[in-house]
Amino acid sequence: MSSPFDFERLVPREGLSTLKEALCGEPDVLPLAGAEADFATAPSVVRAVTRFAEAGLYAYTLPDDRYRQAVSAWLRDVRGLEVEPAWIVPTHGTIFSLATAIRLLTKEGEGVVVQPPVYGRFAQAARRLGRRVVANPLRRVDGRWAIDLDDLERRLAEPGTRLLVLCQPHNPVGRVFSEEELRDVARLCLQYDAYVFSDEIFGDFALFGRRAPSFLAIAEAHPRAIVATSLGKSFSLTGINHANVLVADPDLRRSFSAQRDRDHYGSLDPFARQAVLGAYSPEGRAWFEAFRRHVEGNVEALAAGLAGLEAVGFTPPEGTFVAWLDLGRLGLPEPELMSFLRREARLCLDPGGDYGEGGEGFVRLNLATARSRIEEAVRRLAAALSARFAEREEAPPAADPASRKEGLR
Repeated sequence: MSSPFDFERLVPREGLSTLKEALCGEPDVLPLAGAEADFATAPSVVRAVTRFAEAGLYAYTLPDDRYRQAVSAWLRDVRGLEVEPAWIVPTHGTIFSLATAIRLLTKEGEGVVVQPPVYGRFAQAARRLGRRVVANPLRRVDGRWAIDLDDLERRLAEPGTRLLVLCQPHNPVGRVFSEEELRDVARLCLQYDAYVFSDEIFGDFALFGRRAPSFLAIAEAHPRAIVATSLGKSFSLTGINHANVLVADPDLRRSFSAQRDRDHYGSLDPFARQAVLGAYSPEGRAWFEAFRRHVEGNVEALAAGLAGLEAVGFTPPEGTFVAWLDLGRLGLPEPELMSFLRREARLCLDPGGDYGEGGEGFVRLNLATARSRIEEAVRRLAAALSARFAEREEAPPAADPASRKEGLR
């Protein structure tokens, strides 16, 4: 299906002082690190923010009925999640919200459970606040990542373990956890008197006809559930410090809101309000659906390109717009692996070790970019691997059939 939106036209980063430019700004290196889009946001967002900027009045701003209705309608239509407008608590961002939840629900020295390999700022937030990071590593079953429920129960049973950080869909492994899996997590947290902070900023990005059920879909878990949503991933607004946190239970919501305010939250960012209204509109929905289809095409292009590379394991993501590539068969320590990718393949990717236990030998690749970049990345990787194995006069290691195209549908 053709799209009226051009996802091949990328925004130049030179002079914008972006993090990706700092990490990858070397000549002839393809910048495929970072989980953010390389193209401009939806035209409806640009128009809404531009009109507001030109008006010139940037006053203290409240999340009014129009704002809350836009958020709740989006969640209903895109994710199938019924959210009452009163449940919406605007914050300065997802990690800000996690820190607020940690301060509210745990004391110094108590445990915060994370599920590596996972986004590293979850553990970073806990450590910075003097909490103990408790790992509940995902396990691999036939090439697919899953929550280790037996291990999770042991971790939650430890004295002083009060909070689990869930990532749905999971960044970086790309799993979309089922409602049954979330229900099992909820059962354990209720049994052991623990809370769940569910990072669902990739929640719109369930791929190939899937939906990513929210932790709030588990009604019995509401007294223990704090869910973070955001425009950041869906509308290329990662640099805007804003999120909408969803808290169904009124007592927990009051407590969370009070802690948020103690954490120096003021009024709603007026530009964030305009961005939300521009994004969560019919025009914004059309752009987002085209964006998601573009990412699905990039997943297919990457899978097709890697199918002939026996040294690279790849299970297509069920959600998110990142690819989790297994290069462990190369047998390289991470510094040597990343040097090989940068110097020989001319690729800038995220090292798997940044995501904790289980990330060794993996790299993360951003799929929210031009199709031509994905195709060029595969060509560069294939050429670098071919040269490396020819140099050593050895065949590439055999691929695990389970890591091929499982989940691509």
